[in-house]
Amino acid sequence: MPSRGRVPAIPRPSAGFLTRGEAALAFGAGVTACARRPRPYAGGILHAPSTKPAMSPERRDALLAAIAKARGWIEGIRLGRFASFAEIAEHEAQGERHIRLLAPLALLSPRIIAAIVNATAPTDLTVTGLAKALP
Repeated sequence: MPSRGRVPAIPRPSAGFLTRGEAALAFGAGVTACARRPRPYAGGILHAPSTKPAMSPERRDALLAAIAKARGWIEGIRLGRFASFAEIAEHEAQGERHIRLLAPLALLSPRIIAAIVNATAPTDLTVTGLAKALP
């Protein structure tokens, strides 16, 4: 029997952490964890929905197209289809500076790409702005 003033231990898996199911059972079943005494669950929203406008589909598509092009260019260099950015620029009928600016988009973090796909990225994000922000 637990001593007075202590909450009984919650069963844990071998790693020592609660699984999501155990946490839901332990904390979401009408009682919250409290060191002194359990309190009834009052319900409510965990977070308020975002009130900022979502990214426009046109802007999202432009960003994703630029990322896809950059990945294709880097893959072309890797496979030997292109020997340099100058060749890519000639093939794309663009300036080499443009290709060099957008090439780092091929190495974007999956989290950034997911934010663009889900339209949760900042609404003012542009292809040029994103490319210039990269190292």
